Amino acid sequence: MNNEVYVTDTVEIVDKIMGSLGKTLTELEKSVKRAAKVPEDAVILSYGEQPDPPIIKNTGKSILAEAIKRKLKSRGVESINLHDVLYNDVFGSNAEVFKAFGLSAADCEKLGKQTYGAAPATPKYQVKMLDKLMASIPDGAEIGFLKTKMLESFPARPEESIGSLNIQVRRKLEGVILPFEVEYRRIDEIESRLVHDEDSFNQLLSFSGLEGKMGPGHYVLAEKPTESGDDRGTRRYFVTPKLEIIHPISRVVIGRVGNRRELTYFGGYRGISLDASSRAILTYALAKGGLGITGGGSEYNTRVALEYVARGNAMPLLAHISNKAFETAKGFPLTALLGKKEVVEKAIGMKGRNYFITTTGDNIFAQLVGGIKQ
Repeated sequence: MNNEVYVTDTVEIVDKIMGSLGKTLTELEKSVKRAAKVPEDAVILSYGEQPDPPIIKNTGKSILAEAIKRKLKSRGVESINLHDVLYNDVFGSNAEVFKAFGLSAADCEKLGKQTYGAAPATPKYQVKMLDKLMASIPDGAEIGFLKTKMLESFPARPEESIGSLNIQVRRKLEGVILPFEVEYRRIDEIESRLVHDEDSFNQLLSFSGLEGKMGPGHYVLAEKPTESGDDRGTRRYFVTPKLEIIHPISRVVIGRVGNRRELTYFGGYRGISLDASSRAILTYALAKGGLGITGGGSEYNTRVALEYVARGNAMPLLAHISNKAFETAKGFPLTALLGKKEVVEKAIGMKGRNYFITTTGDNIFAQLVGGIKQ
């Protein structure tokens, strides 16, 4: 992991945030905060995730963000924790998470052609996910209340998507595990507002193509003309700088438009979505003056952040949980954290004023995952 980009010392993180208070924002940073409907001077602790099955990794980010938030508050600064949900993504490499929750490779291929916000929460997936979550509850944990809370989500409504069901179950679990609230925000809603700010959107697109195999461009979300079985038809098609519309799997050109506004007439249009590197810049701008927290596996953050700096911008403040024990267990089901209430309280500073996570590799993260069963 590139030490030029990620900050591991949490006191340094807080000091850097304190030192950035009141600094002037660029026009792009102002535009992104307006699109996110947060005040320009808001201190944002931001972390984005696809709505995968409820796993430890995502909630670990919430715990780190809450620890920073409470430390800032002790120094008189209010901040906002935002979990940015990426409903418009497809499974991609995260298909491995779904396989761990019982879906076959064929299931993942079929459902993964659609976005998280469109792929249906099939009965098979619901059964497999519930079984996986229940099997990971620690011995001795009170499961009656938890089981009741989880079962409220099953079976899901026929129109429920995998993404919305996963977030729904995750929120119920976090309500039991965490002694604080997590605020969720949809990245696609921010993106859809930024499309109408041509200068800002073009600035974001200028960073596209630093990640992935498709090159520079963005995506258009649209529905196929017909649906069958579990396929609701929603696809994420790639749009090149020449405004050619490319099928993401076959790489065949399936359409062209004269300008970006004409994409709204593309059959079954549902919105526009940024690629990974453009979206990384969006999150840097959103968290300007605050902190961006990643999962640690997104190596493109190093490339994108350094390119951002090379173009005259300040280095974004980024962190990820770097504890090796946590890294090993972060893909385990979230239910494995039941019975860890005291560890969570210690991690966020509720067990004494003098305690605070000193680094993102702090042993407290090892305690959080210690003794759990997959």
